[in-house]
Amino acid sequence: MAPYRKKPVQIEAHQWNQNGDHPEDGPAGQEGRVVRYFRRSEAEYEGTKTHALCGRTWHDHGWIDTLEGGHTVCPGDLIITGVQGERYPCKPDIFEATYESVTSGPAVTDAGTTTRVIGLYENWVKSGPPPLGTPMARWWDKRLVELRDAILPAVREQKERPTHPDGTPYSYAEITAEGWEFCDGCRTWSTATAAHPHQCPETHISGPTTGGA
Repeated sequence: MAPYRKKPVQIEAHQWNQNGDHPEDGPAGQEGRVVRYFRRSEAEYEGTKTHALCGRTWHDHGWIDTLEGGHTVCPGDLIITGVQGERYPCKPDIFEATYESVTSGPAVTDAGTTTRVIGLYENWVKSGPPPLGTPMARWWDKRLVELRDAILPAVREQKERPTHPDGTPYSYAEITAEGWEFCDGCRTWSTATAAHPHQCPETHISGPTTGGA
């Protein structure tokens, strides 16, 4: 049998602690539409008795209808809404081990960076190994600098204040958001960083600009 990998899917989840916690449960004070009251007539589920799994009384629990018929919801469980709208509870420890926040996931590499890195790799392959007698440390340092330059965005420098395509100047918030700063020495706008410093011929300062326009 050939190996397979599960496709990554995006789900929604809301932690439930008491009746009405799910955003689709409806008005406060009424039985939830998604997570309903826990109702079992057997003596072992009498409201003041505790659930062995979580240690909370059955009065504190909820019930959710699932594709399998239904499931008990313990306080703290995550209510997951799947790709087809199905809902089911998940224990917090299992949820943490299985899912991650979309906003805190691995950063997505932009296409331009990917293209630059691939092109750099192809150039390395074509150039082959270092010539005989070349110090390996120096050779690797050069490669690391090239890789850094391929990954980090290039510094933009210009004499004019940054403007929009229609010619209107950037607002202070837009200038700050894009990392523009003004060098008082050579009167130049720059997006220099510590990795890509601004070389100022007037003040002989090497580094990000720190002045103001």
